[in-house]
Amino acid sequence: MEPALIGACICAVFTVIVGGFARRAQQVLKRVDETPRTVIRELTPGFREIGGAVIRTGDALTSPISQTPCVHFDLLVQERVVRPVMRNGLRMQDEWRTVLRDEQDTAFCLDDGTGQCDVLVEGAELMIRTRAAGESGWWVEMAEELEESLRKRYRFSPRGFLFPRTLRYSERVIREGDHLYAVGTVHGGPMGRLQMSKSDDVMVVADREEELVLAALQRRAVVLGFATITLCIITLALLRRGIGIP
Repeated sequence: MEPALIGACICAVFTVIVGGFARRAQQVLKRVDETPRTVIRELTPGFREIGGAVIRTGDALTSPISQTPCVHFDLLVQERVVRPVMRNGLRMQDEWRTVLRDEQDTAFCLDDGTGQCDVLVEGAELMIRTRAAGESGWWVEMAEELEESLRKRYRFSPRGFLFPRTLRYSERVIREGDHLYAVGTVHGGPMGRLQMSKSDDVMVVADREEELVLAALQRRAVVLGFATITLCIITLALLRRGIGIP
C-alpha cells in the first residue's frame, strides 16, 4: 500500500476520534448555555443549574500537598523520564510520566441562602483552579512536610536509588465555603434531600461564574472543531495523492 494511503487511513482514524470529542464538546456547551439558573428553594427533579457556598456534610478531608481542609481534592505527580529513541540516529528523549494520581471527596452540599442541595461530583467535569503546585529534583528538594505526607498516604518517595527523582506535582481543591457553579441532574436523595449528580447526562462543577464557564467550553469546542476540519483536509489530501489524483 502506498505510504500516502497509509497516512490517510491513520488520519481518518484520528479525524473520527477528534470529531467525536468535538461533537461532545458542542453538546456540553449547548446543554449548559440553554439551562437557566434556579434557586435551590425552587428546585425540582430534572436537569438544573444552581450556585451556592460549599458546606461539608461528610467526614473531614485534608489535601495532601497544601494540607487544606476540603471536600474534594485531586492530586497529580509526574516524573521526568529520559529514554533512548532512534530518530536520525540514537538520541535521548525526555517525557513526563504520571507516577501518582489520586482523587478523593467527601459529602457536601451547596447553600444559596434559600435552601441546600447535595452535590455528587463523581464523573462530573471539574473546572476548578490549581491551589498548589511545585517541582523537585537534584536542584531543589521537596519540602519535608510534603515528602512525609506522600510517604504516609501513598508510600511514595521522591528519592531515587542514587539521586532525587525529578518530579512536578499539582493539586486542585474544593474548600468549604467556596462558591461553586453546578449544572447537572437533580433527583431525590436520602431523607428527602435533593441531590445533583451526573446521572446519564452532562455535569459541570466550577469555582467560577457561568460566563467564564461558557467561555472555556466555547474555546474547547472551537479548538476541537478546527482540529477536526484540519484533519479532514489532511486526510483528503493524502487520499488524493495515494490514488494518483492531481
